[in-house]
Amino acid sequence: MKRWVLFSIVLLLSIAAIYLLLPDRNRTALTSGKGFTSSGSKWGIQIESSDNEAHKLLIGDGFEYKYQQPNGRCGDQAQQGRTVEYYSDTGWRRGIVCLTIDDGTVRGIGWNYVLGAP
Repeated sequence: MKRWVLFSIVLLLSIAAIYLLLPDRNRTALTSGKGFTSSGSKWGIQIESSDNEAHKLLIGDGFEYKYQQPNGRCGDQAQQGRTVEYYSDTGWRRGIVCLTIDDGTVRGIGWNYVLGAP
């Protein structure tokens, strides 16, 4: 009985440590499949940074640029008067990331992950 309890505690602590050591993109895909932020930062992209800088960060992190759409939707929100750039995460996470751009500046970051999608 004592061994089983000790094993369970060690297992739970190991899982917690592994989760905390995962890159933010992996934690986001596992815990919050959909979201949007217009303040702070996400995956190293700072809100109010240039769209070129954000593009380089996403491409460098393995995202694939898809397309740009004026007045698009990002994070289930219509972006009137702003351009939305879409990127796909084709790794095991299977998701879409969008950047809301206004005058060359990132104003918002949205994401939608569906683990196990084809």
